[in-house]
Amino acid sequence: MTTTEPQVTPSRPSTKLLIASTLAWVAGVLNLLVVVAVGIPQIALHGQLALLFVLDAVLAIALCVAGYLLRKRRRTGGIMAVAITAFFTITHLIMGTAVSVGTGIMVITLLLVLATWKELA
Repeated sequence: MTTTEPQVTPSRPSTKLLIASTLAWVAGVLNLLVVVAVGIPQIALHGQLALLFVLDAVLAIALCVAGYLLRKRRRTGGIMAVAITAFFTITHLIMGTAVSVGTGIMVITLLLVLATWKELA
């Protein structure tokens, strides 16, 4: 007769981590929409700053990936979310556009990720 060890099912992520993951997705999608709405006309009119808009688009997509990894409770997602939100927040502070909904969402995401850091594996 063989004994089987009980299967340990992973517990559900905390509500804070689920909210952080969702907010990372929302911030990523909103930033991608802003890049499309603002970036394409700027590039068409002036032909400059294309690299800046491409960088913003890549960071917006990376923020969505970070949200996915946060939902899976990966520490890589936490590191990505902290780095990207810090970069976006510092950029908005330098540009003088810090008072916006997107920056608020990112700051809340950053605080929630830092609050649930121990939960990430």
